[in-house]
Amino acid sequence: LALDDSGTHFYFSSPALARCYYSSFFCTRRSLTMPADVDALLKQTLMKIPVYELTNSLGCNVDMGLSERTWQMQFFSKLTENLPANCCVSPDVGALFGTSGKLDFYINSTACWALELLINGKGAERGCGQHHTGITEHFKRFSQLYSAIPRKDFRLVDLRCVSRPPKKRFPHEVVHVLFTEDMKEFYWQHGDCTSSDGPFKFA
Repeated sequence: LALDDSGTHFYFSSPALARCYYSSFFCTRRSLTMPADVDALLKQTLMKIPVYELTNSLGCNVDMGLSERTWQMQFFSKLTENLPANCCVSPDVGALFGTSGKLDFYINSTACWALELLINGKGAERGCGQHHTGITEHFKRFSQLYSAIPRKDFRLVDLRCVSRPPKKRFPHEVVHVLFTEDMKEFYWQHGDCTSSDGPFKFA
């Protein structure tokens, strides 16, 4: 790296150095290691979502809670950062496998993890614009609709405020992410109540 004669601009001694420089500033930084499991990936992803973007987003539903699409955009960005370069995060997966639905996220590597986001136990029913009436129905539909997609593990991530806790148990693959009113922290709870953890902080 060197300055030109005017002292106001710099140039690179080789194209390779230029690519490294630009990549360090403008490319998504990837993890060097694979998360231990899908739960570890989700926790790391949530903890990288900035509080500022959650509290200042205008992407809300009529009840003023963040919309599913808003959460999806945050998840997509941070999922990629928490996975090594040989892992690809694919959104809206389904057509390639002959399914009528669209899975929110699929990590297609040796992991083969499938992820679906829910807001207060509800999620958009891909393809017809309606909404599921509850987690149980969504879980059944998930198992049937995406059965053709190869997966080693999957999670239905139920995002909700701590003031609206789930009222019954669900399968282990359901994870409740209970965030505080100020959106600064969240608690982690599996649907079958086998594990509960937190609080964790958003970024």
